[in-house]
Amino acid sequence: MAISLGGAGAVFWMWLTAVFGMSLKFTSCTMAQLYRRIKPDGSVLGGPMVYLDDGIREQAPGLAPLGRLLAIVFSFFCIMGAIGGGNLFQANHPPNQG
Repeated sequence: MAISLGGAGAVFWMWLTAVFGMSLKFTSCTMAQLYRRIKPDGSVLGGPMVYLDDGIREQAPGLAPLGRLLAIVFSFFCIMGAIGGGNLFQANHPPNQG
């Protein structure tokens, strides 16, 4: 649809967005591995909420409260996305006409 309406320019912007998205995902996965926590019972805690908190505290100790705030905000938005976006299609399903 985008190619038929936008032509070659649409392909360029899809490629640019894909490269940016892949770079962001690679960075996120790498940071999650670098800053993951292994608990004494062997379970692993990692992800953006951990590397935002620990990574910013390690790299810039003066910005540690900002890292904690970003980790909390990320976690909150994940919860809200799971509640809101996860049920969006179910709540808006049209009633059966037959």
